[in-house]
Amino acid sequence: MYSLYISKKLIKQFKDISKDAFPSEILCYLVGDIEHNIITVEEFWFPENILDYCDHNTVNIQPHWGLEAIDYAKDNDMVISGSLHSHPYTKEELALYNCTGKHQSEADIDSCGMAWQQIAGICVVKESPSGRLSSSIRFWGPTVPLEVRID
Repeated sequence: MYSLYISKKLIKQFKDISKDAFPSEILCYLVGDIEHNIITVEEFWFPENILDYCDHNTVNIQPHWGLEAIDYAKDNDMVISGSLHSHPYTKEELALYNCTGKHQSEADIDSCGMAWQQIAGICVVKESPSGRLSSSIRFWGPTVPLEVRID
């Protein structure tokens, strides 16, 4: 079992950044320490010009981002333990269907095959009928690939 330690300040920071990016998604890498099964997040690393690669439904992850994040972490005697990104929902979407879960999408899970990806976080940002934005975050532990045989 893994334990995750992250400050309220960092949680608030990402929620605020996610609201500022609304209605686009946004992504950061989690920088900190892993000792035994305890993950500590000390800070976030955002790719340069991240919003140029984000839209309402997708973060178009660039191949070099992971390497840049790892280099940044190494230069600061830390490691990358995972990522955190937002799932924004407009008031129009919320009026049509219930999309409030903080779950990973299939694409999220498929993109988590990197060796450093120990945890993944989802920040849901919802727009109320009045236009007010609210947010909540949930973190997920490692997703283990499963070989499936159907006979």
